[in-house]
Amino acid sequence: MIWMKRNKVPNWVLEARVHTELGRLVPQPRKLHVKARAGVVNLHGTIPTKQAPALISAVKAIPGVSRVVSELSDAPAARERWPRAPAKLPRPAASFLLGLTGGALVFSGAGLVAHSLAGKLTGARK
Repeated sequence: MIWMKRNKVPNWVLEARVHTELGRLVPQPRKLHVKARAGVVNLHGTIPTKQAPALISAVKAIPGVSRVVSELSDAPAARERWPRAPAKLPRPAASFLLGLTGGALVFSGAGLVAHSLAGKLTGARK
C-alpha cells in the first residue's frame, strides 16, 4: 500500500482509529463527532469535563495523529439530566407475579360468568 510507505495515514483510517478509542473511553461515543485531515483530528460534541483531558491525551497517542483540536463542550452529569426513578416501584419479578395473579383472577372470573350464563340459557338448575 502506498500510504504505508509514506507514513501518512488516510483520513478515514485515522477517524476509524479515533472512533475505536472513543468506544473504550466514553460511555456514549456516538455523541462525539470526529473529523481527521492530514493528521489533525477535530473532536466535536458534549462530554463531562472530567473526562475531556483523558480523552484528548488518548487520542494524541493514536498512531498517525499529529495534533488534536478540541471543540468539546461540557455536558451535565447524567444524574442531573435524568432523575432517578422513585425507589417505591415494584421489582420486575414482583410486577410479573402481580400481573400473572391478576390475569388468573380475570380468567377465573370470566369462566364463572360464562358458566352461570350457560346454565341460565339452558335452564339447568343447581
